[in-house]
Amino acid sequence: MERDLRAAGSTDDLGKTIDYYAVSQRILKLAEGREWKLIEALAEEIATIARQEFGAFNVSVEVKKFIIPQAQHVSVTVYRPL
Repeated sequence: MERDLRAAGSTDDLGKTIDYYAVSQRILKLAEGREWKLIEALAEEIATIARQEFGAFNVSVEVKKFIIPQAQHVSVTVYRPL
């Protein structure tokens, strides 16, 4: 997640940045009782939440899926610029 961090850096004020703990809790809540057929759909939802609810300017989301025995994982990355 990208955002102008000058105010947060100069004031040490959590309210002037993205609360990463709050983001993680929101993503966990999103996943409760839900399933996605495509990891692309999950990545898109996470990117939308980061921008709309947390004010991120640019967002890059990587989702990994650990289902293929012959590979460590498969993944998709979406980038959503402002």
